[in-house]
Amino acid sequence: MELGIELTVIALLALLGGVIAVRMKQPPVLGLLLVGAITGPHALGWVGNETLLEFCIRIGAFLLLFLIGMEFSLAHFLSSGTRILIITAVKLGLVFLAGQAVALLLGYSPFASLAIGVILSITSTVIFLKILEQKGLSRQKEVPLLVGVLILEDIFGVFALTFFSSFESVADITPLAIVGKLFLSVSIIGAVYLLLLRRTSRLVEWITKYSADETFVFVSIGIAFGLGALAHLIGLSESVGAFLAGNIVASLKNAERFEKPMHPFIFVFTSLFFFSIGGIVDFHAIVRNWPLILALFLVSVIAKFLATGFAAYLLSNTNGKGALFAGVSMVSLGEFSLLLAAEANNLAPSLDLVSITAAIIFLSAIAMSALVTRTDAIYRLVVRTVPRTVRQDLDLSATYLRDVSAHMKLDKLRLRTFRVEWRHMLNNLLGIIFIIALFWLWYHATGFVYLQAATNALFSTISPRVLAALLVLVLIFPTFGFVRNLRKFLIDFSTSLVEAYPREIANSRKLYRNIVLIAALFILSISIPPLFSVLGLHPLWAALSIPCLIILAILFLKSEKAAKEIEAHHRGKKGR
Repeated sequence: MELGIELTVIALLALLGGVIAVRMKQPPVLGLLLVGAITGPHALGWVGNETLLEFCIRIGAFLLLFLIGMEFSLAHFLSSGTRILIITAVKLGLVFLAGQAVALLLGYSPFASLAIGVILSITSTVIFLKILEQKGLSRQKEVPLLVGVLILEDIFGVFALTFFSSFESVADITPLAIVGKLFLSVSIIGAVYLLLLRRTSRLVEWITKYSADETFVFVSIGIAFGLGALAHLIGLSESVGAFLAGNIVASLKNAERFEKPMHPFIFVFTSLFFFSIGGIVDFHAIVRNWPLILALFLVSVIAKFLATGFAAYLLSNTNGKGALFAGVSMVSLGEFSLLLAAEANNLAPSLDLVSITAAIIFLSAIAMSALVTRTDAIYRLVVRTVPRTVRQDLDLSATYLRDVSAHMKLDKLRLRTFRVEWRHMLNNLLGIIFIIALFWLWYHATGFVYLQAATNALFSTISPRVLAALLVLVLIFPTFGFVRNLRKFLIDFSTSLVEAYPREIANSRKLYRNIVLIAALFILSISIPPLFSVLGLHPLWAALSIPCLIILAILFLKSEKAAKEIEAHHRGKKGR
């Protein structure tokens, strides 16, 4: 079949998939995936050109990441506060741990389990917004908070995509290779991104000053393909460059003039992306792996519901029903999971991750669509099931956290100090990454003949111990700065807790210690599984996360008790 005819068939079938999904009141993504799977080479075979499907996937993924980058606002991210950051971390961390643990228990390899955990942890922005819009729930007060969480998840997805795209097989993954490739790649593309973010504005404004809409499309595509090519040259996925290019375009003063003509163009190719992803789905792989698919679907839905709902209940200004709505509306898998599955397939050769992910997307989207309209009934069931004393204790704890947050916002000087210390910690961390990346580039100067010859001559006269000592010496200053600013930040945080309730100093200090330990244990818990996978240790080492989580749960209960006592005493004194 000629290329033109095949493209026409794909376009018509993609249109059919979108219409079917709309008629069934489902997101178009599901219809595109379903029709692509049915008519693809593994089923009816109406579209059998796998090379063409692969091309549509690559270009569609590229433009999809460009679109996500255009919708990501760095200013909104920086001003979103710690609530969204904490909710996102809790949700991503717990779902990742649950997904990886189930995959390991089912006997899959550490790297396959690692990929599965990451794939399950991300929620679909497209499905989330489409279903809420179709159900008339897009104006719920919890939606802006959840959109902020989805934005941060997209950033996490970009870093995960960077990791998976850096390696062609499990044999390429060594601790040194990971550190080197990630630090070097992220440093180079980050430096180019910051340079373009600062310098492209005037040039683009001059180019587009007296231009038509077509010029905006060409300029956008030029920036996207330029950064995409750079990402490919340094070993990253082109989609990472596309995401950064989209964010650069979104930062321009006349960004809306770029977005309007670009959306129809991107919509066409992203539709082809979802259809083509469906085309490479293998129903035989789904049948073979149905126990894994069912287990991962249940784990994903339950973990996302509990993690998001519980975090939203404690950390946002919402009631129990609003927290439950937040939990059920974040259970779907989506577009980023498909991108990650496509990139991670090489790391899990025994599994067809794309087919497995597509099946879970169908199930989770249907589950979200069914659950989100039954929030009231589910809430009544929860009220009848959960003891009243437990609900009252959680209410007091949530009230305490809201009061502390309000007190910190009112203290403008302390809030400014927090921001300065946070910025200094970030700068020191970026400095550490930059130094390591520079050292790696210097030590492995492959591709630069004269530089490589010079470095080989230098390193032949210097022992590895001296080089290591030199690196440690250079890293001392930014590391010391990071530790110093972290210490100041924690001291100010402790002072804020005490000042919020000056008559509860003992409980406030106890609560502060528990919060710091909980944060440290949480970071340790989610770091252990990837670390043991990278180091090639026995999967049983991953079980070290379990005692960390148990201790974390005990500390959380103690913290909840202290917060409840503080708030109860405060209410009692106000009542008198």
